[in-house]
Amino acid sequence: MDPHTAAAWHTHPSPVYVYVVEGELTLEVEGETRTIKAGEAVAEPLDARVRALNTTDQPAHVVVFQVSPKEKAFLEEDAQN
Repeated sequence: MDPHTAAAWHTHPSPVYVYVVEGELTLEVEGETRTIKAGEAVAEPLDARVRALNTTDQPAHVVVFQVSPKEKAFLEEDAQN
């Protein structure tokens, strides 16, 4: 994720896990904010509004795992972005 960028608000219909390989990422989940640094992982809550931000001057490299049937959508973008 490029420096000073944010993903759109969205939900995930299946469990999603985010592992930060390099840099750091801020995760906003329905009003709560958490910073995840390199070497850390977090499970995103199911069906909660969430977005990821990189508020730093350095890129963040992450691996995102979703556990679901292959026909399920990865995310559903929130229409209220």
